[in-house]
Amino acid sequence: MRGGDEINAYLESNDLSVKMEAVKMILDAAGIEYEECKDNLLMITVNDLVVGIMWEDLGENYGDFTPSIFKDTKKIKNLKGGLIRLNPNKLKRGGDLFMTLGHELVHAYHPLYHWDTMKTKATISVKRTFTEYIAYTWSMIFVKNVSYVSQSHINDITINYYHYKQKWMTRGEWFC
Repeated sequence: MRGGDEINAYLESNDLSVKMEAVKMILDAAGIEYEECKDNLLMITVNDLVVGIMWEDLGENYGDFTPSIFKDTKKIKNLKGGLIRLNPNKLKRGGDLFMTLGHELVHAYHPLYHWDTMKTKATISVKRTFTEYIAYTWSMIFVKNVSYVSQSHINDITINYYHYKQKWMTRGEWFC
């Protein structure tokens, strides 16, 4: 068993440490180094800042990235870069995990490398629209070429891409 089938097998487990093996396979394939901190926490470094990756029930969301500026990441020490949370109840297939982890990594990498280039007069809402548009653009580029992505996830990606594209195209002047 290799690749997607192996990842799918890991994701079938109810044990979060087993599910984390699927995350490690994707990070290994992408050449992203990580450190195992706990059974349910991996640490990666982005622009010299530590970003955590963990499994957590997020309701209807597939995943989430919380920058370190928010209180939510203070419960885990040394997360200067933020926290990526993956929903074990939504991510049942390897393609869904790949798409969600990739999307959240775009969120982690983009602000940590480029946040200072965004004009400070932009509101949080405008910055969120911009970063979602960038992340969903990444998702739209890759979703057609990734196996094991559920149709509902493809639909969510497509809907959100066009939503944030429209929002950015009509409100992008707020950034200037």
